[in-house]
Amino acid sequence: MKRGQRDLLSSILVALISSVLIPRAKTPLTSGSHPALVGPATTQPPAVTPLTPLTPLTPLPPLTPRTPLTTLTPPAPSTPLFPGVAVGAISPIDEVTTEDGLIGGTGTDAKTVSNAPYAVPSALGSADSPEPGLLVSATPITAPKGMKAWRVLFDSTIRDGQPTIVSGLVFAPDRHAPAGGWPVLSFAHPTTGLADRCAPSRNVGVLENTVATFAGQLNMAAVASDYPGLGTAGPHPFLDGISSGRSVLDIALAAATIDGLQLSPVTTLWGHSQGGHAVLWAASQAPTYAPSLEVRGVVAGAPPSQLRTLVDGLERTPDRGYDALIAKGLQSVNPTLKLSDVLSARGIELTKQLDSKCSGAVNAAAQRDTIRAAKPLPAAWLSTLDGDEPGLKKITAPVLLIHGGADELVPVSSSKTLQNQLIALGSNVERKVYPEAGHGDVVLTSLTDTIAWIAKQQVTTPNRN
Repeated sequence: MKRGQRDLLSSILVALISSVLIPRAKTPLTSGSHPALVGPATTQPPAVTPLTPLTPLTPLPPLTPRTPLTTLTPPAPSTPLFPGVAVGAISPIDEVTTEDGLIGGTGTDAKTVSNAPYAVPSALGSADSPEPGLLVSATPITAPKGMKAWRVLFDSTIRDGQPTIVSGLVFAPDRHAPAGGWPVLSFAHPTTGLADRCAPSRNVGVLENTVATFAGQLNMAAVASDYPGLGTAGPHPFLDGISSGRSVLDIALAAATIDGLQLSPVTTLWGHSQGGHAVLWAASQAPTYAPSLEVRGVVAGAPPSQLRTLVDGLERTPDRGYDALIAKGLQSVNPTLKLSDVLSARGIELTKQLDSKCSGAVNAAAQRDTIRAAKPLPAAWLSTLDGDEPGLKKITAPVLLIHGGADELVPVSSSKTLQNQLIALGSNVERKVYPEAGHGDVVLTSLTDTIAWIAKQQVTTPNRN
């Protein structure tokens, strides 16, 4: 390369570097205005001005720790939980420790919670019991900021039409209600167990507080049934859709009669897992069982359906302990069923543990055990199981099905089949799948979509029952 060509190339490179490092005004070039553009350089290019050193960034102030959720203190076992009921204090007998940390979706803090059912007047729950949805008692309890709360007893009915007393929680914004009262969000909790101490109202947890807080932000009240036999006398008929679904409706009716609380008949149903199953059954019964409620929408997260497939698959998962829970729940609905027909000796042993321990502890202790008996389910068991299938009847309100694509307990394909079944019956059903979410964490993964969907139903033209 000749000297003139090298000088020209050098001038061009210097000019390019300078144009990048040193901001300049955009002046149009003219012939002869820059030696590098009109011929060999005759002068040395100007020296590049050094960059000004950067000023060090000011360190960010330390982050302020997030304020934890309000911790709700359960009443002492010797204190009457329902002062309005003329009965003695609950006897502090048969107390157990919540070593499984699953009461009401709480963490792992060990607390002493009574396993005795709530005391109720002996006259209630008899053949002379008033109509379902009657409020028996409401006791104010600690609530999340901006809300007020009660622990309640209310009247309901189980599958065979017999009256029963059910416990639960009621939350409402701590401010003046709008005209017509607060719309209601009836929340149905996921599986906690069969023992009375496993009732969410025994020890209000993070999940209940979160639901209450979101309800308040949506300008809604929230109610949450414990379900029949969970916290009150009698067995808890796990996955009995008729019984649990009715209690989800009855608590909304009962809450409307709490002194000073104004509630609207506009109601949205939201539940997860066992609760997803319960709200589907509640929605299908609402037009005839609770016609005064205006059900605007139903959100069912990972609802157990296609129950034969679900039960057959549990033995191949770490959640096989739920076989014992399902078997005992079905037997409470149909006492003629024999546990030995479907469970191994280890499985029968687990059903006894469920009288005092919650589902998380029992399931964790059985992850490598053989729970099912080595034979097909007998016809009587299959018939009882089939009777608890959701999606057997049209739901008149819009439905949103939520499912995690990585659900390890309820097969994700089951909600697709359920959607097709409900659509065939004339229901309006959406379905959202979150590919990376499992059975439990899909609640948080889908929360933004769920809250937006619930809010939308409040302003949509009602689909009246």
